[in-house]
Amino acid sequence: MSNGDTHVRPGEVISSSLINQILDRLAALEAGAAGPAPGNGGPIVIDGFEPELEVNVGRLLAILGSGLPFPPTATSVTIGGFAVPQLAYLPTSTSARLEFVVPNLGVIPQDGRDLFVRVRNGIASAQRLYHFLPLIDESPAPNITGVHPQGQPEGTPIQIGAQTVVEGTNFAAAAASNQITMVPLGVSNPQTYPRPEAPLVFDTAGSNTSRVVFTMPDIIEITTAARRVRLDLRNGMNPVGDSHEFFVFR
Repeated sequence: MSNGDTHVRPGEVISSSLINQILDRLAALEAGAAGPAPGNGGPIVIDGFEPELEVNVGRLLAILGSGLPFPPTATSVTIGGFAVPQLAYLPTSTSARLEFVVPNLGVIPQDGRDLFVRVRNGIASAQRLYHFLPLIDESPAPNITGVHPQGQPEGTPIQIGAQTVVEGTNFAAAAASNQITMVPLGVSNPQTYPRPEAPLVFDTAGSNTSRVVFTMPDIIEITTAARRVRLDLRNGMNPVGDSHEFFVFR
């Protein structure tokens, strides 16, 4: 766009940064018209991304800003119309930083593609363009065949604090490279475990690509009775994960 012009001329190229500036202005106007909303439903501001410029499918991406939906759901973020599944989010996410593994985005050319990253929190929404590159590591997805206490068969309830074994295939060779989250089922507004302040403790010597051993963390929603828990696992090399349900007691 030439100096002094206020309109785009036919044939001129519009940069992604200019489009993002326009989107930011529209979002600000929309937020001003609607007025602030309390809690997790207020205006959303996307300040940027990490990595800043581009990322491959299957790698970690962080959205930086304020008013981001937390905890995120399966409808919180879409990329080019593709929803980011709830399993993809890291437990370290906050309302100022959403971290997730970039899911399958269809066909991405080798030089990448600019796609809109759209964030919703139930009331407001915001979007920015970002550059996505194709998947570079097609390592197989993990497959969980069982979760049980160490030395006990599948189906045995697991006590909080007990050594817990995840059996299966295609796990990361280093136990801590596996991204494991757990959610107690059948309760209102459950927390996701492990909590950021209390990461999982792995038995590195007893873990391998078909077996991950860790200490079951304290799940505060579990009190007197055993409760079903869902465990989700990603191996850090493939955006697709696997899940398994089992009982935990105090």
